[in-house]
Amino acid sequence: MLLSNPLIFDKLYYFLAELPIISSSFSTSISLNDCQNINVKKTKSLSNTYFEESVRLNSSVLLGQYKTFIGAHSYVGEGGYLKQSFIGRYCSIGRRVTIGAGSHEMTNLTTYPGLSKKNPTNPVILENDVWVGDGVVILPGVRVQTGAVIGANSVVTKDVEAFSVIAGAPARHIRYRIDPSLFDFIKTSNWWEYPKDILSETKNLELIDRLHVLKAFPKEKYKKYRTYSLI
Repeated sequence: MLLSNPLIFDKLYYFLAELPIISSSFSTSISLNDCQNINVKKTKSLSNTYFEESVRLNSSVLLGQYKTFIGAHSYVGEGGYLKQSFIGRYCSIGRRVTIGAGSHEMTNLTTYPGLSKKNPTNPVILENDVWVGDGVVILPGVRVQTGAVIGANSVVTKDVEAFSVIAGAPARHIRYRIDPSLFDFIKTSNWWEYPKDILSETKNLELIDRLHVLKAFPKEKYKKYRTYSLI
């Protein structure tokens, strides 16, 4: 059932993680069979999980007592674990990735969770176009900015800059994947708001040429994604 008075995405984002990134119309309460644009395979605990269209999840575990959002065209590989997470659009998340795993009390009598006080955890935020390699662990409260790349088997303990390539345990900055002089141009282009078919038409162009083509595209034709929750 679609909401008669849709919420724009920034309100949904505050509801989930407190910082607006992308815009959307909001809808809710459909069955998985009613949403052909969401590809979910053997995924557990979908309550409190919100999707835009064309999301793909492969045998992932989402902790249903925490809110999670996954943006359009993002995918999570096999063996994934997500807890209290915001994932933007066009994110590529590999296999066996853990996002937002819990922590244990280390300064009291015991580290055993059933005998320790519960500490509040902050959501993990992946902005747009983030590539996460296989086996990565991202700790609660981390924000990974747009365009970042995380190498396989890394442990991410702190925020990641936009377009940064990081790796290791704990993960550290290795290099930027593109020229820093282009950062603002890319981020202000908001290319993740465009229809995918328009983006596909530019895929054979060089980076700067793609940006100029997209900049000329009328903003009123941005894609208006709907958001679904599954029942």
